[in-house]
Amino acid sequence: MYTLRIILFLSLAVGLGGCEKKPTQLRLAIPALSVDQEIAQDFSALLVSESNIRIELTGSPVSDEAALDALLAEEADIALVSNNVPFRSGITTVMPLYPTILHIGYRIGRDTSSGVELLRGAVVFAGAPGSASRLMFETVISRLELTADDFSYMDSPEQTPDVFVVFAPISPGRIDGFPGFRLLSLGKSGDVGHGSNVDAMTLLNPQLEAFIIPVGT
Repeated sequence: MYTLRIILFLSLAVGLGGCEKKPTQLRLAIPALSVDQEIAQDFSALLVSESNIRIELTGSPVSDEAALDALLAEEADIALVSNNVPFRSGITTVMPLYPTILHIGYRIGRDTSSGVELLRGAVVFAGAPGSASRLMFETVISRLELTADDFSYMDSPEQTPDVFVVFAPISPGRIDGFPGFRLLSLGKSGDVGHGSNVDAMTLLNPQLEAFIIPVGT
């Protein structure tokens, strides 16, 4: 399985190093995707068990851009954001956490002979507006010269779309929640460096890198 990945970053509006006293409570902007929300909750639980830092999850889920807005407005102290988002002046600390993988799933029976045929007439979940997956998808449909009349968006993957496009960590059991779906490969491992579509995507989007999902995962 040949796909792409980006890195998820932890951005902070407060400094945690030097001689400053560690804060006892921080506000974390809730990510938009449910898988990232689970990671934020796990991150919060880890800090509680391993340090004197406590995490409070803020209000409603927000996009990466809105999370950075919340940091600069001092409505949150930390946020999980992907590296497709431009750096903002005023963010004092950025720490890479882990790579997140582009998953493209499709309902078995759909025509996968081309991206145009795969998406034509499909109901698509591509994450929240402004998310890394939605921005990636918008770039793809622009290159394919598709319009809003060729497909429709869905707000939640739980509503069972025809195609889903989402950046998420590899989670072996998660695909079991989508019976009748398969993951789409963007090419073969030998295609890297030979002018493939993935080479074009990584050249035009330096924050991306090619990634092979190993068999069995």
